[in-house]
Amino acid sequence: AKAALAIDPGLALAYYARGRAEYTQADYAAADQDLSLAYRYVLTRDSPLPAQYQASVLKAVALAKAADGDPTTALALLTQAIGLDANDASLTSARGALYLRAGQFAQASTDYAAAVSQLQKTAPQSPALVDAWVGLGQAQLALNQPKDALGSFQTAAKLAPENFSANLGLGQAALGAGQPDESLAALTTALGLAASPADPATTLFWRAQAYAAAGQPGNQVVDLIAYR
Repeated sequence: AKAALAIDPGLALAYYARGRAEYTQADYAAADQDLSLAYRYVLTRDSPLPAQYQASVLKAVALAKAADGDPTTALALLTQAIGLDANDASLTSARGALYLRAGQFAQASTDYAAAVSQLQKTAPQSPALVDAWVGLGQAQLALNQPKDALGSFQTAAKLAPENFSANLGLGQAALGAGQPDESLAALTTALGLAASPADPATTLFWRAQAYAAAGQPGNQVVDLIAYR
């Protein structure tokens, strides 16, 4: 494939397109292979591409790398993409998510805060803004900043009342901020919004802690039994 691309760089667009399609079909290893092979040729075409398009190419490769288990390269590519298009909130959100997953919580908080600021100006009704607020709250919780996280999750839940992650995070943050009643209300809402098989157990665990903080040991035991 590399030899073919050297002879006909135009093939890079075909590999790139196939890689994008493979990513949407969750065939991440194949997507990583095709996109990694093609993207340098795409970026160095005879007619220079606009910076925003170059950034989108790098983002596509970065997401495939992350999904295929190479977060280090993914972070480097997203940083390069942000250097080309610093106003694209999807780039800072994507890098924030990778930082969060890697345990680099301060960097994640910075990126998600930037994404929130960008989206409030450019797309205040976008679901991406809710995701950015949730990501910011998760980073703040990990940094032991429950009061800041509480504000982030409250905003996310106000924008999207039926968002499970927003309500779960709101419950966790309220508990950490010493507000067990608000925590119980949010976690009970989250329990009704659970989507994945793991969601109810996670919610019950945290609601049990909120019941304990609220001085309701009987309800705490009920949730712990259901959690197990």
